[in-house]
Amino acid sequence: MFKLSDEKIKLYYDRQQLINKDLFPNDLTIISNTCIGGRLYHDYGRKFLSPTIDFYMEPASFTKFCLNLKYYMDCDIKPLPDYKIDYLTDFLACDIGGLIALFGHTNDSYDKIITKWNERKKRINYNNIVVICTDRNVLSKPFTRCSDDVVKEFGKIPYKKVLFSIVDYDYDYVVYLKTFKDEEGVPEATRPSLSKKGRYIVEEDGFDLDKFLCGENILLFNINKLHTTKLGVERIKRNLKINEDVVNYIKNKILDKNCIITKKGKNYYCEIDNIIITVNSYNYCIITAHLV
Repeated sequence: MFKLSDEKIKLYYDRQQLINKDLFPNDLTIISNTCIGGRLYHDYGRKFLSPTIDFYMEPASFTKFCLNLKYYMDCDIKPLPDYKIDYLTDFLACDIGGLIALFGHTNDSYDKIITKWNERKKRINYNNIVVICTDRNVLSKPFTRCSDDVVKEFGKIPYKKVLFSIVDYDYDYVVYLKTFKDEEGVPEATRPSLSKKGRYIVEEDGFDLDKFLCGENILLFNINKLHTTKLGVERIKRNLKINEDVVNYIKNKILDKNCIITKKGKNYYCEIDNIIITVNSYNYCIITAHLV
C-alpha cells in the first residue's frame, strides 16, 4: 500500500496552515507531467478532475500530449509490462497514443491504472485547465533537461500553463529556478521547499502556486488589503470623475458580481461598468482606474 514519506506528510500539514481551501476553483482541471497535480488536489481537498494523477511523462511527450489533449483522451491506454527501468521499479509504464507514461504510488496495478484513467478523463473541464510541467527527463540516465525547442513548443499549449526550468528563458510561461541552475533539471516537484515552510520546491525562488491556481479569487480574498497612494487618489478621481473615498469605491466595484477579473503579469485587471481598474497583485495597491 502506498505511503507518503514523513517529509511529504509534514509538508501536507504545513500547507494546511498556509492555504485557503475556499479559494480553489471547484471546476479546475490540473494537467501535470509529474505527481504534483494530484498532490495539489489533495492539499485543497478536491476531487480529481484530471487523469494525470500519480503520473509522469517526459516534457517533449507531455507537450505533444497537451497540444492534442482531446485526441490523446480518445486513445486507449495500453500496458507496457516489458518496459522496465531499473531505478524506477515502483512505476508501471503505459502507452497512450504512442507516448510513454509512467504511473506510480496509488496506481499499483494495470487494472487500476486503466480504470482510474478512463474514469477521471471524463471529468476534465476543458474550459478551465491549467498545465504544470518541469523540464527534467528521467527515463534515461544521466538525467537531462528538455531541449530549447521543447520549451518553445510548450508555449503553444492553448491553456494557462507554467514550465519550471533551471534555465532563464525569456518566456512568460517559464519559471526560472535559479537555486537549481547547476543541476541536471528541476528537482522532484513534490519535494518541500528548502527554505519556505508549507511550500513546494518549485516555489523555492518566489513562484506562488496558490496564486497561479486560484487566480482572481486571491484578489477577492485580500480585498481589505486594497490601498493606493496620494497620487493614485488624485488620478482615479480625475479619471472617473468621482468625489468620494477612492478605495471604498474601487472595493465595491471589484466585489460587484458582474466584475470581470483577469490577471496578466504582475497586475489584476478588473472590468465593470465601463471602468477598468488596475491592481498590483503583489501588494494590492490600486495603480489606476479609467473609463473605457
